[in-house]
Amino acid sequence: MVNVVIGLALLVLFHAGLGWPGVQANVAAVCVSAVPAYVLCRRWVWGQSGRSSFGGEITPYLIFTVVGLVLSTMFVGWADRNYETPFVVYAANQLAFGVLWVVRYVLFDRVLWASRSRPAVRPRQLRISRDASLDDMAA
Repeated sequence: MVNVVIGLALLVLFHAGLGWPGVQANVAAVCVSAVPAYVLCRRWVWGQSGRSSFGGEITPYLIFTVVGLVLSTMFVGWADRNYETPFVVYAANQLAFGVLWVVRYVLFDRVLWASRSRPAVRPRQLRISRDASLDDMAA
């Protein structure tokens, strides 16, 4: 969510505000928003503090950022060439990053930081006897 706000605001500023073509505006927006998005997501979303691991956290984030840059630039370039309205350009950027965000979230939250972000929780076993009432089950 952090990168959506920062990245989209910068894309609108560069594209609509400064009149840059979609591709250049997208590249600038992604590059400028990458570091603040990493820091804010690391702290707020995944609850991490302290020193970042270059191999375990920064490198995967950089890989996803570069993939997002390439994918969103392709989408934005296509939208900018084929549509007159800037809103399609912004939607193309968000679509590309939306797909990538789902993949990144699952990888980071479920794999990379899974053991550090929350304790392992085992589901409770629910045992119901034949004679149990609904009041007994609620307790």
